Amino acid sequence: MAESRSRRLIVATGNENVCRTCGKTGAAPYDELRTALGEATARSPDAGTDAGKRNRGRDAEFARCRTESWRRAIVRLAQESGASRSAQSRRCGNLAFSEEVAPEKAACPLLVITGPTATGKTAVGIEVARRVDGEIISADSMMVYRRMDIGTAKPTLAERKGVPHHLIDVVDPGEDFSVATFQTLAEALIREIGGRGRLPILVGGTGLYIRAVLEGYRFTGGVDRELRRRLATEARRFGSAYLHERLRAVDPETADRLHPNDLKRIIRALEVFYRTGTPISRGASAGAGPRYDALIFGLFLERQELYRRIEERVDAMLAAGLVEEVRRLLEGGLRRDTTAMQALGYKELAAYLAGEVSLEEAVYLLKRNTRRFAKRQLTWFRREERIRWLDVAKYPSPQAVAEEIAGYVQDYFRR
Repeated sequence: MAESRSRRLIVATGNENVCRTCGKTGAAPYDELRTALGEATARSPDAGTDAGKRNRGRDAEFARCRTESWRRAIVRLAQESGASRSAQSRRCGNLAFSEEVAPEKAACPLLVITGPTATGKTAVGIEVARRVDGEIISADSMMVYRRMDIGTAKPTLAERKGVPHHLIDVVDPGEDFSVATFQTLAEALIREIGGRGRLPILVGGTGLYIRAVLEGYRFTGGVDRELRRRLATEARRFGSAYLHERLRAVDPETADRLHPNDLKRIIRALEVFYRTGTPISRGASAGAGPRYDALIFGLFLERQELYRRIEERVDAMLAAGLVEEVRRLLEGGLRRDTTAMQALGYKELAAYLAGEVSLEEAVYLLKRNTRRFAKRQLTWFRREERIRWLDVAKYPSPQAVAEEIAGYVQDYFRR
């Protein structure tokens, strides 16, 4: 594409900045991510024209920089003409759309692998990517945090087997990372990966992240810091369970999804409702229709087998040093009320390290809470009729599950 048809500006998330030419990094604040959209429009040569106004926001894309380590989330802002986006909507790289999906409703082919925790999504996703020339976009709300490796079951470099992974280790644990930010980054990555002729594969168990990408949610509500302050004061006086029940009265869907101790998200959900009169579960409204030509697989296990694997997984995390990982985070100054510390394993072991419960009690709570979390995940995913469910227990290995999915992929996307 001619340079006049595409103006690109590279900025960074985390603590990195990227050279426009070579991709080498330097220091830059994460706040640039929040302001980059407006900055790109202001710097664009046609920012003051009618075309520039039409493109503002719509054609600014966040995309992955391939020249730097894929353990970092480097973001490229690109403004492209309407003509180029129209051409892209018809074809992404070498992957054509299935004939049933209208081009204007599908920006790129997309494979999704999801399901409850402990069903082997990560291992299966990696094996599928190796078979279909894919790249993985993590759809896990806790894998975005650096230095939280064991408790999030983050795949090691060796376990990734050379498959590029995106949206892992994006921000520090004390920083904010919202579903809207995930959506922006993931959508740009899907376009870039497809544009290289490879298949983007969204892998993870955070249902809201996946739905936000598939349905193109438009996030609204703004920020009311004074309302947040009042709600936080009420939580200190009456406890987070009190606010959780208030949320249940106005938005039962979100209340079912959030743990009663997830105070930050509870306050945010109440803030959106009080500001807009609309529950956050509906306030993040869907777009005009399916955004991608998506093939979606869900991995599941019967309850007893799932619970057995959860028990084994927790024991393995403890043996791998989860207690020390949580201790290092706390000693590094991470507060217990941050979103990152609400993650399974971190919350329970932080209570143990604070002397509030014994280690035995903390482990019991972790296993119980993980079982409950898996149940909530299944409830969420069962609402999605497009998911093709695979019983993992019927396959001898993750490789066998991957072979099954890869066969579907070849038939669906390359006919």
